[in-house]
Amino acid sequence: MDDTCMTLWILGYDDGSGDTRTPIYYVPFYAISMEEMEQKAQKWLAQRLYPVRRISLQEYPDGFQIWHSFLPGKMHKTKSDS
Repeated sequence: MDDTCMTLWILGYDDGSGDTRTPIYYVPFYAISMEEMEQKAQKWLAQRLYPVRRISLQEYPDGFQIWHSFLPGKMHKTKSDS
């Protein structure tokens, strides 16, 4: 069984609505490499029903706190998970 360690990345984007209360939205992804993350981010952005502007793409290897939840910074994926 081949384990692959994926790292948490968070994509920040602006939906162009002009809502100053929430100027940036965030989407979490797990990826093996920066190249894979770029591909996932581009695919996600291209699938939006309306154009959005990419603001940031940040790596969080130590995890990320969201409200009363925690996204782990690393996740192991086995070939059987594919």
